[in-house]
Amino acid sequence: MKILFYDIIQLSNAPGSLRSPALADRWDGSSLVITLDRAREINCVGIGYTDAGKITMSFNPPQLQEIEGDAASPVYAYDGGTDLDPVNYDVEIESDVTVRDGSMEQSVMVAGNGLYRVIPVVADRIAITTDGSYIGRFAAGVAVDLPTAMHKEPGFASTGTYRKTLSGQVIPGAGGYAYRTVSVDTRYKINNAALSQIEAAYNGQIGLGYPYFLLFDKESRRLPFIRLYAKDTKTEEYVFQGGINKYLFSRKFEFEECF
Repeated sequence: MKILFYDIIQLSNAPGSLRSPALADRWDGSSLVITLDRAREINCVGIGYTDAGKITMSFNPPQLQEIEGDAASPVYAYDGGTDLDPVNYDVEIESDVTVRDGSMEQSVMVAGNGLYRVIPVVADRIAITTDGSYIGRFAAGVAVDLPTAMHKEPGFASTGTYRKTLSGQVIPGAGGYAYRTVSVDTRYKINNAALSQIEAAYNGQIGLGYPYFLLFDKESRRLPFIRLYAKDTKTEEYVFQGGINKYLFSRKFEFEECF
């Protein structure tokens, strides 16, 4: 699975309603320019609660140069103006890509709340345009790829409480909502890069209960859904099981869908 731990939009000038973990706190509009605190690496975006079918993002990196590849499998190099080392990327993407005037424009087709991959870019500004009228939350950053064990535990739950009378009649519960759950296990797959993202996000995001944007790309054949906006039920004690011979850790994630 791919998971976004550290949301860099929380460090930007984006409206508070767009950064809020509650999707009901929606931002109303169809175009917006977000300025980050500094140039940062981005290889995914998180989208939650929107009426848009297509969202186009224009990333303004310090330098951008196409070095090889074609429209189906482009390879880009990014360099200059950041504390990141130059990196060459050759990735499978889900978006349409246009490069013009030093900016990279990518469009994603929205198919539910969750994580969406984009061609990696180092950018300090993101211009967003949509064909809708609101977005509940928009996130961006570096998605961590955590392979999971074969065993999966998807489920459905509800906060509604019904009542059964003495005569055996059922009175439906008033209020409440239904949501999805899933339990996945990462066996010695959490490395230093993943731990760095978790550590950066824990104090101001994960530890405060911010939900994650998830993409179950490699698990899609064994799960009834591919994307999810969910919280971990055990964020108060983020404990890892350590490896013996290598710097690798395990953890079982218990996700509950959020809105």
